[in-house]
Amino acid sequence: MKKLYFIIPCIILFACTNHSQDVISNVIDVEGSISNSKIVECSSHFNRIDYVPLETTSQSLIGTIRKVEILDSTIFVMDNSESIVTFSKDGRYISRLNRKGNGPQEYSNISDFYVDIDDRSVVILDSSGDIVKYDLNNNFLSRSKPYSSSTQFLNYDRFFRISDSSAIISAIQFNMSDLTSTPILHRKLLSYTLSDTTVVEIDGFSDKEAIEVQSKGGKTASVNISIKSFYISQFGNVLSYIKLGSDTISKIVDGVISDDYYVINYGKYKKVNTENSIGSDNTYISLNGQFIENKSSIFFSFNLRSLAPEPFERVSTKRDGTKSVNKITTTYAIFNKKSGKLQFLNQPIREYLGLKDNIKNGVPFWPRYYSNGKYISYINALDLIMFSEKNGVNKELANIIDKIDEESNPILILAI
Repeated sequence: MKKLYFIIPCIILFACTNHSQDVISNVIDVEGSISNSKIVECSSHFNRIDYVPLETTSQSLIGTIRKVEILDSTIFVMDNSESIVTFSKDGRYISRLNRKGNGPQEYSNISDFYVDIDDRSVVILDSSGDIVKYDLNNNFLSRSKPYSSSTQFLNYDRFFRISDSSAIISAIQFNMSDLTSTPILHRKLLSYTLSDTTVVEIDGFSDKEAIEVQSKGGKTASVNISIKSFYISQFGNVLSYIKLGSDTISKIVDGVISDDYYVINYGKYKKVNTENSIGSDNTYISLNGQFIENKSSIFFSFNLRSLAPEPFERVSTKRDGTKSVNKITTTYAIFNKKSGKLQFLNQPIREYLGLKDNIKNGVPFWPRYYSNGKYISYINALDLIMFSEKNGVNKELANIIDKIDEESNPILILAI
């Protein structure tokens, strides 16, 4: 343990002196910034906000949104029904890609997808690892298998195109030889060459805590497996990623790990063990999901637990009618690459996280996805109606609300 404390300061010192000259520091100082929070306006990061209500019909109805991509004037929405639904730029329904099945032109499950700008196609990563490509009219184009049949992979979960000929895939490997009393998952980032389906491991780590085996009466009763492997953000041909449990954000440029990276300094708020660490009443901080990076900033979501400046409770109703109360201790923060400062955000409206929409005076905005120059978020129809009743809305949103009900499709929020 003593070695760990000696190594970390050396890494930070090296990082500060070798980072790109136009960046003051690559140390993301959570410990030193946590006491400094304020409301931040959209106009400090974006020039325009657009609301796009997605048309609701029996054909276009979508479930929980998992990813949004934009190509020219077409919006592609992947939901939890294993479909990709396309809409026009003003939200009119166009088509639905749903080829789930076991046939050679079908996919079993969609783990991820992207829209290929060059050949104008939809490229799907099947959870089995197969790459299945369709044209924009949902016609099958090709299928490839980017791995050896002898390799044991449990799941492929993320897929990023980084050039005309290559992509990065996040996968979870489980070797049969690891079937011991303490089986281990190996989480990997793979470089995938599109032309000949060659796969090369770029980075990875072994996760000894990912598999939880529960026994009853001396026999295995259940096995719980944590599938998530990396937090990954893409901007252009650069992928930034952080391994679970790590404090370092590494970068892959054109398929090669770069010496350009960031170190998150949690300081005294760093999680040091797993004992008594469940719940919100703890004084350690951790990343709370994916991050979004652009040329000037990185948008973070942190779980501050007992350190959250504006915690609140959210009541949810289960299908059986019972209610549960969750304490929300999530706090957003933005890292300015040029100044090297991390700014924590106060809620612009109580119980609504994000940037204050001073452009259209609408719902607080926070990017969930980035695609072709647009930062994307969404709000469910019922949530927008409830927001309106509680806070009032501008004329544009009032017109949208007049045309929807609680069963309508979500409303996308696009920022440029």
